[in-house]
Amino acid sequence: MMALALAMVVPALAGQACFIPNDQTAGWKRVDIPDDAPAIAAPEDVEQFRVGEAAWLVERDPTTYQGVTHEHMGESTFHFRLPPEARRLTVGFNADLRGAKVDATVLSGGRRYNLFEGRRVTYFDLQLEWDIPGADELEITVHQHLRPVPVVAGWTVTRWVDLGAQLDVPPAFRVTRSLYYHHPGGQTVQLCNTPGQSLKVERASLMGLASTVRRGR
Repeated sequence: MMALALAMVVPALAGQACFIPNDQTAGWKRVDIPDDAPAIAAPEDVEQFRVGEAAWLVERDPTTYQGVTHEHMGESTFHFRLPPEARRLTVGFNADLRGAKVDATVLSGGRRYNLFEGRRVTYFDLQLEWDIPGADELEITVHQHLRPVPVVAGWTVTRWVDLGAQLDVPPAFRVTRSLYYHHPGGQTVQLCNTPGQSLKVERASLMGLASTVRRGR
């Protein structure tokens, strides 16, 4: 692996150390986490994770959506199967829901938890979030009545997981005390010690990784 040196420490807010890596090319990078910067991170819009810590994993698994049922005239219930540690679901419909009432329910171990009921929705998509241990299913009921029957056009599910421990990723992405980030190219990425910043990765970025992970100190 090619070495990736940290070029300098730059002035920052009090108590915040920042680094500018020499290598500013596109691709996955690995940086050792310094003792004095345990929360080192790239900017929020860069895909990244630290080994041994949870991060948001965004997935577009085609098996998540299980289909739709029409138990009552004017109602459509959409069924989703949730992977372990799922916390968020974004669902896009083929058309504006035009003020239809919408119910959302999460299931965990057979128990039902209402996220909301009778919410008027006047847009194309729904963004749902919950903090219910063991959630494994989600149902969205649209009371369309005389409106067109909605059709699910797409979805993403977001999990809160330790990527190095809970996913089948190559060994190069499991080195302890490491920050991995996906440099988008075309810009300078600065790394800063940023406690409290949530890290996020798209599952598609981790699929079939064959690129070199460049290592720094």
